[in-house]
Amino acid sequence: MASSAGPPSSTLGDAAKARRELGWKPRVSFEELVREMAREDLVVARREALVKKAGYVSPRRAAD
Repeated sequence: MASSAGPPSSTLGDAAKARRELGWKPRVSFEELVREMAREDLVVARREALVKKAGYVSPRRAAD
């Protein structure tokens, strides 16, 4: 697999070589990863809602 630089949204990784040559195994299942990411997205959304309710602009949104 050729490596190409690019934004993370267009860069894909393949763990097959790490599994094959290093015996690597993921510690988190795909389902657990999705749950963790969704949970963190909710934390950020709640924080941004509190900031907005207080009359401020979230630094994350100010850059958009």
